[in-house]
Amino acid sequence: MFNQSSLHNWTLRIVLILLLLAFGFYFINRPVLNEQEVTRAETVEIPDAQQIPEEITPEGVVALIRENIPFILINADDTSFQIPSSPGPARLIYYTTTPSFRSAQKLVIKDRQSKPTSFLDAIKLNSQRLIGTPVEWQRLELPFLNEPFFTQPLLIKPRQLSEAIKDGVDLQVIDLRSVTPGVHEVSPFPQVLRWMPHEVLGNLSKLSKEKWIVLVGYSSNEGVQPIAWELFQKGYLLTTVLDGGYPAWVNATDR
Repeated sequence: MFNQSSLHNWTLRIVLILLLLAFGFYFINRPVLNEQEVTRAETVEIPDAQQIPEEITPEGVVALIRENIPFILINADDTSFQIPSSPGPARLIYYTTTPSFRSAQKLVIKDRQSKPTSFLDAIKLNSQRLIGTPVEWQRLELPFLNEPFFTQPLLIKPRQLSEAIKDGVDLQVIDLRSVTPGVHEVSPFPQVLRWMPHEVLGNLSKLSKEKWIVLVGYSSNEGVQPIAWELFQKGYLLTTVLDGGYPAWVNATDR
């Protein structure tokens, strides 16, 4: 028979064994529980990019403002601007201030193909490209960090004009080069207007203030800039000049 002292000793031993088993079970299962918790939290917090289109209209941005959804408008052509590494919950919306939107489109594609490891990285999965023109954006008073509105006609590169043409941007290209009598020349620009410099101001009714205007001269920009200024001052704020004229176009595109 066990005396009281022996019973007490056996009780202590049983309690110690149970405690050791409990601690062992806890430490064995603890890493698995933590890993599951972290994985579950990341899966829940990463937003679904598939439901948000890659493009957003100016009216769509106005809707974001109305619904208090944070966003940042970023000029894709401004290489000096540093995109915040942690923009918080703000959606990234890229735009360009030229007829070509390729640079903004590339940033959206890059963001959406990234592999996020956290909620802040996942914000980029919902980045978008702002469509429309600065005229539309100004009319709707969109909140830009750096206003993209012009104070003078814009110079554009042959590459930008070529990209805009390939991407189907609705352009008004005015070719100001002299037309040789009796010579049929096929223009490399779609729906081009072949006007002499003195004919431009007399044909304003054929131009829209809502579409990009591209003036193409021969050689230097000197003979084209005064016409661009005239158009700009008359409210054609989307007036641009092909930098270097037709020779620059040929050298850049071979056509």
